[in-house]
Amino acid sequence: MLLLGSQSFSRYGLERFFTFAKTLGFQAVEIQISSNFDTQNPKYLHELEERFGIKIAIISLPASGADKLIAAFERVISEFPGVMVNVYSPEVFSTQYKNWIGKSLPQLSQRYRLRMNRVTAPFKTVLGIMPTRTEGSMHALREAGDVSVDLIALWKSNEDIMRAPGFLREKMKHIYISNAQGGQGYVALPHGVLPVESFLTKLARESYRGDFTLKIASQHMHEGHDERMLEVIKESKEFFEKYFRAE
Repeated sequence: MLLLGSQSFSRYGLERFFTFAKTLGFQAVEIQISSNFDTQNPKYLHELEERFGIKIAIISLPASGADKLIAAFERVISEFPGVMVNVYSPEVFSTQYKNWIGKSLPQLSQRYRLRMNRVTAPFKTVLGIMPTRTEGSMHALREAGDVSVDLIALWKSNEDIMRAPGFLREKMKHIYISNAQGGQGYVALPHGVLPVESFLTKLARESYRGDFTLKIASQHMHEGHDERMLEVIKESKEFFEKYFRAE
């Protein structure tokens, strides 16, 4: 299933976000916990689900600043038992988040029957020497558990996106899908240099059953110009549906 992610609409309220998702025909969405208090209110999130008839299928944390959102994340997931959660591996100096993701999160996953994925992150270093994350690559994440693949993270790390399905196999449970163009990532699916159509065709042929989240950066959606923004998302949704035809 293709989801729309709230992280692409950070300057809109969640009610507008759900309205956009409904207008475009999405059946489910991803909510990324953020400083926006709407994302931290489980009662309100359930009200939006019911009012719009759209399921919150994934709850996630951002790549940076996640340590400040732990309490809010725990409060929300406690009201969404069985939900899929996507989190990034800790950065090397994030002691609090590292302890939480290593000890507390597995316990929460068991208590609330969460389906937890770790998200691939682009390779970066501190002072050009030390990797910012010890578990950001496909290899490291495959050893740690189930994986959410961010195509742009692979592209930024000079990884071949076509290699991911075969390398991760059953560990790949979710994909953040977008394209890259002019050195910039998270652009609309039909416009870019990545072989997204081949990637989707391959997954459909191999009967991939995981979920996708369409992840387009706000600056590539003409944010603030609603009609144009909806057209960009619609084009990407139609592109996805053209090439990913699950049997």
